[in-house]
Amino acid sequence: MALNVEPAFFPVNEMLVARMVVAARRVGADAGRLTNAILRAVWAGERNIADAETLTAIAGENDMDGAALLTAAENAEVADDYSADTTEAVELGVFGAPTFVSDGQLYWGPDRLDFLSRALDT
Repeated sequence: MALNVEPAFFPVNEMLVARMVVAARRVGADAGRLTNAILRAVWAGERNIADAETLTAIAGENDMDGAALLTAAENAEVADDYSADTTEAVELGVFGAPTFVSDGQLYWGPDRLDFLSRALDT
């Protein structure tokens, strides 16, 4: 994938994006797929993920109801889940993305995926 290390729309306020991913998880949609699509949109597609129409389109491009997810992102339950996720991340010591936690061990950054893979294989 072509990668732009200085994307036009970064950084942005991530609140709506994050809550839309939480909303996807709540309704059983593939939140990982949505997350990957959003990351591609920023780092390769030069798309503004702070824009609600852009987020709706990205979800739609990934066979999700973007309008419904956008609406759900504004409800109190999703806000509570996002807050709980944030609290858990702070308690675990997460400080950046991507971070993975396995058996209490943090693996931060894509260059640590091999270490995580080996830990999961044991």
